[in-house]
Amino acid sequence: MEGGDQEVTDRLTLAHDGYAGYHAEIDLKFDFGSNCVLAGDAQLVEGSSPARMLLTPDDGHPDCALEILVNEDALVLSDSKNTCRSYCGVGGSFDGAAFARATKVKAE
Repeated sequence: MEGGDQEVTDRLTLAHDGYAGYHAEIDLKFDFGSNCVLAGDAQLVEGSSPARMLLTPDDGHPDCALEILVNEDALVLSDSKNTCRSYCGVGGSFDGAAFARATKVKAE
């Protein structure tokens, strides 16, 4: 199977934790079955413009510093130093992945 023939569906879920933060789940799919998967707590960085969030992985990986940049149209992932690369398969990266902003969907 060629990678270009695969249907890919990337997912970013942000759920308010009831306090001052969010829980994030990210699943990016790439050609040839490679993916990046990460879950963790995301906190808004006070005073940042444009708004941004810092994600701390659930497993406590000390070097992973994934940012979620929040603008009017999209949420964009930033891992410019590849500190979260260990959560990705061959050829995968979080850096630059973008998600159009959508309306809220009630969790089931």
